[in-house]
Amino acid sequence: MKLTIEQTLERGIAAHQQGNLKEAERLYRSILHSKPRHPQANHNLGLIAVSVNKNEDALALLKNAVDESPQVEQFWFNYVNTLIKIKSLTKAQEAISTVQQNGIVSKEFATEWKQLKKIADGKAPSQFEISDLLNFFNNKQFESAEKLAISMTRKFPEHEIAWKVLGAVMKRTGRLQESLFPNEKAVELSPNDAEAHTNLGITLQELGRLHVAVASYERAIELKSKSAKLFNNLGVIKKQLGETAEAEENYRQAIKLQPTYAEAHNNLGIIYREQGQLEEAETSYRRAVKLQPNYPEAHNNLGIILHEMGRLQEAKTSLKQALSFRSKYANAHLNLSKVLRELGDVKAAILSCENAILAKDSLPEAHQSLGELFQHIGNYAEAKPHFE
Repeated sequence: MKLTIEQTLERGIAAHQQGNLKEAERLYRSILHSKPRHPQANHNLGLIAVSVNKNEDALALLKNAVDESPQVEQFWFNYVNTLIKIKSLTKAQEAISTVQQNGIVSKEFATEWKQLKKIADGKAPSQFEISDLLNFFNNKQFESAEKLAISMTRKFPEHEIAWKVLGAVMKRTGRLQESLFPNEKAVELSPNDAEAHTNLGITLQELGRLHVAVASYERAIELKSKSAKLFNNLGVIKKQLGETAEAEENYRQAIKLQPTYAEAHNNLGIIYREQGQLEEAETSYRRAVKLQPNYPEAHNNLGIILHEMGRLQEAKTSLKQALSFRSKYANAHLNLSKVLRELGDVKAAILSCENAILAKDSLPEAHQSLGELFQHIGNYAEAKPHFE
């Protein structure tokens, strides 16, 4: 039985939504074969053309849609977006004026139309420019991302996205101090953007400006209170500032929001250990490694706790687990050396201590421990330089 236009359109939309663009295009074209000015078929076929960068074809199809159904806001919106994509800004401005004059703008789309007008007026970057910028960044093409971001900040100095990306690129390429200004600028331009406050907080934290970082994180939490990562990061700073009770509360809040957050469980374990609650610390560390088996810090911390509880073989196993995931983990080598020494395997303890120094020569405790081990076996000549 032959399908009606409505049935064909339904099937075309279903195929479109499933990503089967070839089938959707075939169905839309079959509608246009019998009814060339069908607005929805023209519009949807235009969207397919846009997605494969056939912009001129898309423009003609979308123009048919707005001509046939001038009261449909979505048709106009996509038509204007396509005009902007091909940089036909004068026509985009004219189309926006038509939409506004005819009272087509709905409350739901008011913000989007306002943004489109800024783009058409050359006061903001288009979505296509933003997509290019984000694609460069996400694909780790940092040199291209930086060039485009700088260009956009000069052309659109009041638009926050380029500043955010510029700050992220500088941070990723090892220029932490330089990344501060673009991150601050992004916050200034978009004070209600939780991500911008988070980025600034991370930068300030890594620069050691902890009190200012706290303010950024607290503002980000205020704007996006359901982010476990924000509470965890804030807890880390509070711990560094010696505000242990607040740090613990932040870690608990992070776990409440995301029970599978391994890092927060590990950080809570550190608090417990410092408070002498070794069993609670062990529970937290075990949760962390269960949730994230390849988490060397948590395995190392679990090894420390087990050592302190006198469970040496278990401690040895945990520390070796840590090193299986990070072979040059100086602290884990040092902690393993201590356990091996207590187990009576001095030769292996010396080797672990030497591995700690190879991983991090500037670790005084490793030199002290190695000196003691050599002294223990009577090798004073080897011990002396390590004590020095």
